[in-house]
Amino acid sequence: MASEELKREIEDNFIDRWVRAAQHSSGHSRTDYKEVENVRDIDYVINRYINSVINLTEQERHHLLDRMDQSLTQNHDHGFWERWLWACVGVARYLLKCNTRDEIERRKAADVIVRLSRWFYTNNNFWIRFRPTAREIVTTIWQNIENLYPMDRIN
Repeated sequence: MASEELKREIEDNFIDRWVRAAQHSSGHSRTDYKEVENVRDIDYVINRYINSVINLTEQERHHLLDRMDQSLTQNHDHGFWERWLWACVGVARYLLKCNTRDEIERRKAADVIVRLSRWFYTNNNFWIRFRPTAREIVTTIWQNIENLYPMDRIN
């Protein structure tokens, strides 16, 4: 469960800092997660995967935030760093801040889950540097995840 204090910390100490880093790095003013997956069956993804997210402890949520933060710091020189950063923003905002199904923004949460599945299974050398953290996120939350990527990526 994410306490109100943790929710504020996620927003202020992680998401806001990550977004500022992306803005500084690229010079654009984007501030929010953009859906990049064409999730055709949102109900399937949410029904299959969201309960494990809701059941995460505060300690597990902190651990995942720290791991994403470390990954972003260690890989800042990577050409696709910003894409990973936005995936991390999505995980933090649309998964880790939520305690109930009513708090879930279903479309965005499903997009984040499919995106994580894609990072989890990637063998593409462009993305592989981020795979260990994606795998840690997935195994912490679900132990495993099916390959949801064939749901047709749009970007």
